[in-house]
Amino acid sequence: MPASMPPCLHAPTSPSAHQRPRPQAFTLVELLIAIAIIGILGSLLITGMARVRDSAKSARCASNLRQLQTIYSLQVQDNRGMTLPDRENGKSITVIARLAGLNYGYSTEGKGIQQAFSCPVQLELKPGVVETAKKNHYPPITFSLNRGLNWTLDGYAAPDGRRALNTIALPARMILATDGDDSDKAAGYYGGVVGIGRPPETPHSGKTNAVFLDGHVEAISDASLLNVTSLPKSGTAQAALWFGG
Repeated sequence: MPASMPPCLHAPTSPSAHQRPRPQAFTLVELLIAIAIIGILGSLLITGMARVRDSAKSARCASNLRQLQTIYSLQVQDNRGMTLPDRENGKSITVIARLAGLNYGYSTEGKGIQQAFSCPVQLELKPGVVETAKKNHYPPITFSLNRGLNWTLDGYAAPDGRRALNTIALPARMILATDGDDSDKAAGYYGGVVGIGRPPETPHSGKTNAVFLDGHVEAISDASLLNVTSLPKSGTAQAALWFGG
C-alpha cells in the first residue's frame, strides 16, 4: 500500500487589492482646523513673549532708577544732607544732567553707571534721545527728578533751592525720580523735572516707574496722583507724593 501523501502545504494567500485597508487622508475641514489651532497657539506664544520682554524692560528701568537714587543719595551726603541746588547764579539748572556728568566719567556708549539715567523703553520709543546724546558726548537721559525736592508747599525751601532731607516728613512716600516728562517735545532731551504741571510719562502699559527717597520703586498709574496741576493741600496723597508732607 503506498505511503500516504503528506497534506499539501498551501502558501498563505495574500488579500486581494480590494481587501487592503486604504490610508486615510486628512479632509479639508480637518486641515483648516489644524491650521487654525496652530495659528492660535502661535499668537498666544508671541503675545506671551512680548509680555515677558516688556516685563524685563520695566525691571531694567526700575533697576536704573534705584541706581539713580543711590547716586543722588551719595551727592546729598556730600552736601551735608541738603538736596542738590537747582539754581546757580540766579538761573535754573538741570540737576539730573549735572548728576549724569558729575565725576562719573561717562562715555557716549552709555555703559555702566550711565545707564542709570534712562529707561530702555523710552530709548526705544524715542531714538532721537540716543542720537542727540552721542552728538553732545553725553549719556542719554529720559528720567526726570521731582521738582518738589527743592520746594515746599509754601515755595522754595531756600534761596539757592536746597532743602534739608531731614525736614521731609514722609520720605518713604515722596518721589525722587520717574520716567521723564517730555512735554517740551525736544528732539532728544527731557525737561529734567516732573511734578506740578509736568506729569511723568507712562511707557509701561499705562504706568510710570517711580523711585522714592528711601530707594523703593513703584509702578503708578493713578492719573490723579501723576497729573498735579496746582499746589496740593497739605496732608493729601498728592502732597506726600510730590512734596513729602
